[in-house]
Amino acid sequence: MLTAAVDLGVTAAVVVCAPALMPSWTKERLQAEMLTYLYERITYSLGENESCLIIADQPGGGRGDETRWLAGALALDTDGTKYVKPEDKQIVLPIVTTRSDHVAHLQLADLVTAATTVLVSGDTTADRYRDLIRKLLMKNTHGYVGGTGLKLLPSATYSPHALMNLAHWVFGDDDYVEPATLSTMGRSLPWAEWMYGADDGLSKPSDSTS
Repeated sequence: MLTAAVDLGVTAAVVVCAPALMPSWTKERLQAEMLTYLYERITYSLGENESCLIIADQPGGGRGDETRWLAGALALDTDGTKYVKPEDKQIVLPIVTTRSDHVAHLQLADLVTAATTVLVSGDTTADRYRDLIRKLLMKNTHGYVGGTGLKLLPSATYSPHALMNLAHWVFGDDDYVEPATLSTMGRSLPWAEWMYGADDGLSKPSDSTS
């Protein structure tokens, strides 16, 4: 499925969050922030005269949870975000949901999200998908996925807990570009002041003691 998606020119954006590094944030606030970032990146992917709609997998937990999630998502349609204003939006309808087993596109989204998250976590079981995932992830004009196709939280706002160095260790980015301006922050990756500034944080066999 991933190979077919690459051949068809599919692009993807994934938001990965480490809640343990943001202990003051509630689950609801984290979810809203992640959805906002995804909404913006979907908008960034559209051409000047293009429009789209967003279909999300039904949230778990029953109809009540789905209703609450949709109510929160509706604010993106009515209020926009800091960078996507309502009058400029290209996402033409409020976000809708359906079951992923009914829509192959959502199954692909689940696969890309899962593989990307596993790669970022350092688990080697998804290594064989790394090149395909990188091809699918949106890239900025500099050719980097970090901040564009791959949004990592905490971000630079939470330095030194920012996770952007993982874009280097996982996908080879050697600089960080600010998504809103597409200009570099003057920080070559890995950046020493952020987490994983020296290495990817994974233990190596040579590090273990017998």
